[in-house]
Amino acid sequence: MKSTWWTGVAAVAAVLIMTPGGLGDVAPENPDGRLRARVAELEAKSARDDSRIAELETRLSSLEDDGGEHWITRQRADEIRGLVADVLADADTRSSLLGGMTAGYDDGAVIASDDGNWLLRTNFYLQERFLLNSQSNSPGDGTVMGFENARSKILLSGNVVSPEWFYSLEIELSGINAGLPNGDSRTGLLDAFAGYDLGNGWKIAAGTFKIPLLREELIDTRFQQAVERSVVNYVYTGGRTDGFIAEYYGEKIHFLGSFNNGMNDVLYGGTVVTGGTSPISSTTADFAISSRFEWLFEGEWDQFRGFTSPQGAKRAMMLGGAIHLQTADDNIDLLVLTVDFTAKFNGANAFGSLIYTRADTPGADASPLALVLQGGYYFTEDWEGFARFEWSDTDTLSPDDILILTAGATYYLAGSQAKWTTDIGIGFDAENFSVPIADWRADSAGSDGQVVIRSQLQLAF
Repeated sequence: MKSTWWTGVAAVAAVLIMTPGGLGDVAPENPDGRLRARVAELEAKSARDDSRIAELETRLSSLEDDGGEHWITRQRADEIRGLVADVLADADTRSSLLGGMTAGYDDGAVIASDDGNWLLRTNFYLQERFLLNSQSNSPGDGTVMGFENARSKILLSGNVVSPEWFYSLEIELSGINAGLPNGDSRTGLLDAFAGYDLGNGWKIAAGTFKIPLLREELIDTRFQQAVERSVVNYVYTGGRTDGFIAEYYGEKIHFLGSFNNGMNDVLYGGTVVTGGTSPISSTTADFAISSRFEWLFEGEWDQFRGFTSPQGAKRAMMLGGAIHLQTADDNIDLLVLTVDFTAKFNGANAFGSLIYTRADTPGADASPLALVLQGGYYFTEDWEGFARFEWSDTDTLSPDDILILTAGATYYLAGSQAKWTTDIGIGFDAENFSVPIADWRADSAGSDGQVVIRSQLQLAF
């Protein structure tokens, strides 16, 4: 039995020895395979890290670019803030040195001291015109046409020392001057006066100014309805003179009174030329006074700066009248009377003026009479149509009467500051007065009249 046990143990041992990987001889792991596995694992991790690094670098580059733009923007903003601060500091320094100044736009470009004692207002306007004039039986070229700079003006106004001391200068840089029938100058220095506001509606002034006579003449050319004033106006206007003038504005009454050198009387046979800065070339009037009264029925005085009445404007009515009287021992005694009426409605307007003159000259007398009728209507907010009739029995001043009909339209681009006006005028009798500023020529005897077409662009501020 003992031998049988040993025999079994020997058999089992022999089997174990002969079987690979048996209990006494277990095969160890392969070191080369384990290394390769570890290398593969590290390579995969490296690839993942490289991908992550590339992603981070891309985001970092984007952030740096954005940050760069923001940094530049911030830098520029800081520089601009610094520059503005320097400019404001410099402006404050200059203002303190000048005692304080303000600037802006108030019916013109304005520069003024903070206290309002010193003020300069600047206005400028330009009228560029195309014209065609056709005469029958013309002594020269029957039809003329072309462009002209009718007016280029600078207006300076304001006050000095205190708001009560005011002044006004009107300078014509380029305008049509030759051939005005009454000898009135329309270029160079026109208005030049200074005055004092007495309060309670009263003002006084001295210098060169328009004679307070015809309403059509007193309305500035910026606020006319047609391209140009009527021929009747230029024949009978007093133009400008030199002297003393007083003005009163009340709630319903406006008054102008002047003691002056007299009006240009060359039209009536005299030789006095007093308009604007023209020198007195001959015996001046010994005595000349001019007075104008206006009565406001309805509306506001500001509504009568011009003829037109836009849509939406309030109703307004005014009656006016004026007288001019002058005497001279060796020249001419002259009386001019006028009455006018202006009415404005919602988009419509009407104007009428009657003029009578009595001129007693050493050789002959003249008593001409003249009439102007004018009206307009807004078809739209920006388009206005108008018509004007003018007539004068010129008596001994010319062999033919003045008889002209004018009609046209205005497109308002920006009110009176920018507008385009076109009209056509027909003279039914021979025109004996050359009025180049209105583009009318003197007709030859026996002529059937003339036709004038004008188109004008106006810019004013």
